[in-house]
Amino acid sequence: MVIEAGRIVEQGTHEKLLAAQGRYSELYLTQFSQTNKTVDFEAS
Repeated sequence: MVIEAGRIVEQGTHEKLLAAQGRYSELYLTQFSQTNKTVDFEAS
């Protein structure tokens, strides 16, 4: 379920919400694409 400004804008299973490519999908991909990035640290 996705709520914006106090209103339900999307609802369904995780799979259906991702397939709909709406707000849920946008939020999910934004959050989890960050976890796939690697950070390169140089030795000091």
